[in-house]
Amino acid sequence: MADKKQNLVKYSEVIKKCWEDEAYKKRFIEDPEGVLIEAGFVVDEGVTYKVIEQPKFVHYLVLPHTGVEDAVQFIAEMFLNKVKQKDIVIPDGAEVRIIQNTDDTRFMILPVSLKSLTQEES
Repeated sequence: MADKKQNLVKYSEVIKKCWEDEAYKKRFIEDPEGVLIEAGFVVDEGVTYKVIEQPKFVHYLVLPHTGVEDAVQFIAEMFLNKVKQKDIVIPDGAEVRIIQNTDDTRFMILPVSLKSLTQEES
């Protein structure tokens, strides 16, 4: 199992570089494993990585391939906390998509660049 903290840092670096370099972003979408390994991300053996480019106003929640109950409980609590603040959980025009990793596939979300958002959108 890969070092999660190290991978999080490396993945953040990949995202930042994707936002700055269109050719790198294209390569990451086409060859996620190659780009991740090159960046120092420790990939799990026998696992395929797939990049999902997040459009504006779409938020992805990725469930793990194991320990799903804890993740679902966390998401439910997150939504309940939002409801306690106000009745609108998902802003108008936005959507939430939930996907789940499998034993042999990991989804990598490539968030929209903050530079492409207006102040109201960010």
